Amino acid sequence: MKYFLYKEGEGLDYTNPSLFHFDFVKDIAALDKEMMGLYWSNEQWMDSLCHDEHFHLIYCPDKALLAFHLNPQDSVTHLYKIAVSESLKGSGFSKKMFSKFVEMISKETLSQQEIYLEVESKNLRAIGFYERLGFKKIHQKKSFYSNGDDALIMTLSLLS
Repeated sequence: MKYFLYKEGEGLDYTNPSLFHFDFVKDIAALDKEMMGLYWSNEQWMDSLCHDEHFHLIYCPDKALLAFHLNPQDSVTHLYKIAVSESLKGSGFSKKMFSKFVEMISKETLSQQEIYLEVESKNLRAIGFYERLGFKKIHQKKSFYSNGDDALIMTLSLLS
């Protein structure tokens, strides 16, 4: 697992994951719950943060998070979620953070060719955001989420 602290205007700083403590995980889970209709529990965050060597987190305290799975042996990065506080939506903050994410994974490994994600098919704001970033809709999964909602599968090619 790798954890990066996002500082607006400064970029990403790697932070030692051994500095994690349960209150930190609770803060991340609370931010996720506040910003996402479908959110992860404290236990899901703890499991991903502490037990998955390919899990990565970019975190801007009280403002935003971006979680993803990056295995250097694979050619595809799975973007789990981007969550941004309501006050920052529409400000360009998410786009800046996403750009830093793409820059980072491009430096991390040369094998990454694509990013994919699932998004609630009813979340038109998020779908529009991802389309503006260059993502394309490729598939719809029926009843994908725990609440029965469908998901759109979207991809972004990293090949120029």
